[in-house]
Amino acid sequence: MVKMPRLDIMKEHGDTQGQILDAAMRHFAEHGYRGASLAQIAKEAGVSKSLIFWYFENKAKLFEALMDRFISQCMRSLDVQGPSGNPRNKIGDLMDTYWEFIRCNFKFVRIFMNWFMQLERNKKGKTQKLRELHAKFQNTLAEYLREGVTLHIFRNDLDIQATAFWLMSSLEGVLLQMFINDLQFDQLATPFFGAMKQNLLDGLGSNVPTMQ
Repeated sequence: MVKMPRLDIMKEHGDTQGQILDAAMRHFAEHGYRGASLAQIAKEAGVSKSLIFWYFENKAKLFEALMDRFISQCMRSLDVQGPSGNPRNKIGDLMDTYWEFIRCNFKFVRIFMNWFMQLERNKKGKTQKLRELHAKFQNTLAEYLREGVTLHIFRNDLDIQATAFWLMSSLEGVLLQMFINDLQFDQLATPFFGAMKQNLLDGLGSNVPTMQ
């Protein structure tokens, strides 16, 4: 019979992994992947370097574990519910949540995007969770759009999937431009994001692009 580990030991292991990942996220965000030091991460986490190797094998595995946790946090951040019966406000809340998450994790998002762009095409498994994140984001937007059409808040001839794609692409397009032009998050004033959200929401009652 296999002896099950004690619950407190399992919790301790989980807490230790969490300490390492927290320290690693701060360190990678500050120094990037190439400049990151496992010795320094261990010091910041209050553990030995050998313990990092025991949990994660090497720097690449540690970074991949960090990516998985980061994407999971992104997934949870999408679980936002706006006021009941008001899909316009739900979409607005989702946009606010998106930008707040980016603001709080901007340095790491930059590193994440750089890592993703350098992935080889044959490493599809590493991007599966990212595709799932995109699908969840788009499906959540589509759900709110469909609800808005049903309630006659949005145009009744709205192409739901195309409009969800349009909204998502608009948000991510701004983020990509920030990285291309090496802008910091605070270089785009809060009124810009507010105006952008307002324009996108207003577009749901006017001419919205459709896919043929």
